[in-house]
Amino acid sequence: MNRRNAVRLGCIAVLAVVLAFGCSLLPRENVAEGGGWYIKLRIQAAAVSKGITVDELDVTGMAIQVLGPGEDVLQSIDWKKEDGSQEYLVAVPQPGEYGFEVTHFGERDGVLVRAKESASFEIRAMKITVIDVVPGGIGLIWVEGEEAQEVDLTGYWDMLAYVEDQTSDPIPMCLKQTGTQLDVQFGGGGLCPGSFDGENVNFQGKPGGEEGTEVSFSGKIEGEQIRGVATFASGTAAFCMTRMSKPFGHWDIDGSYQDLPIHLDSEYALGTKDDDPGPVNFILHYWDTELGAYLWFYVVGEDLEAGRTYSFPGEAWGSLHWSPNTEEFEQEDIDLVGPGTLYISSCSAEGIAGTYAASLQGGGSISGSFDVSFVEDW
Repeated sequence: MNRRNAVRLGCIAVLAVVLAFGCSLLPRENVAEGGGWYIKLRIQAAAVSKGITVDELDVTGMAIQVLGPGEDVLQSIDWKKEDGSQEYLVAVPQPGEYGFEVTHFGERDGVLVRAKESASFEIRAMKITVIDVVPGGIGLIWVEGEEAQEVDLTGYWDMLAYVEDQTSDPIPMCLKQTGTQLDVQFGGGGLCPGSFDGENVNFQGKPGGEEGTEVSFSGKIEGEQIRGVATFASGTAAFCMTRMSKPFGHWDIDGSYQDLPIHLDSEYALGTKDDDPGPVNFILHYWDTELGAYLWFYVVGEDLEAGRTYSFPGEAWGSLHWSPNTEEFEQEDIDLVGPGTLYISSCSAEGIAGTYAASLQGGGSISGSFDVSFVEDW
């Protein structure tokens, strides 16, 4: 190796170090100790991924729609990859301009991918219009952003209504979301069906029950709340819904009443305790869009006693309120009678837990367990 090649290889080696580690040469006065020149190494993290990547996805199916002049769907066609080449004959009512929409389906990392395209064409006399559709052959730009969190509205909510200068008391509600379908049950009132598209909330019905007024609610998600306007026959009112922060608990019940099954196993139960003078009592609550239920216990003594078993009748009594949103079970309040027992395993100002078993007046019996927190203003 001659001296020129040795110098060239030496320069390449230094350049490689500079490019790989982002180095710079420092004069002697810029270093703390030693003499001469030094190399400062800056090791930088590599990029996580490229800014642009290109993937190809196999087409697994297509949804084809032929649209009439008024954009009415004349024919819908679902094509799957295994169908292979196909020919479809679509009858049209008259000459004129028509539309055509094709949605291509693929899959990326287990997630369904859709790419949609459309075209318009004209049907003319003495002409046969042929449309060729090739699966795929379409580009889709997918911009990666922060993954949006799915919103599930299912649960208990409080609503405040604002009419002129007045604000209503909190109105308890239960929302049940299934996909885009939304069912809203007002506490002690009616069921209002509606919809939710990820941002906008709409439901309509009679919040006060069948004898109440028809109201239409239209709102939008704003943080942890839903805000909007309620429209009824005599005007409008603003409303604000807030998800309840009450601590939920467990309540299960099994049994029957006059051969009708009674069953509940929920982690969304609530408890209340009545501290007014009179018989000591507490209530287990549960309600949603399908069922409204509470179990009311009264016991002897000045307070609830943990570790004690009360017997029906004599030491404990109570009633079951059971109101499915169906017409087959209209009985609402059923007295608990003997023989039976109520066992309180723990009790404090915060909540209560225990088990129970009792016969029902009119036939049947129930049994179950509970572990709920006490809440106020329920």
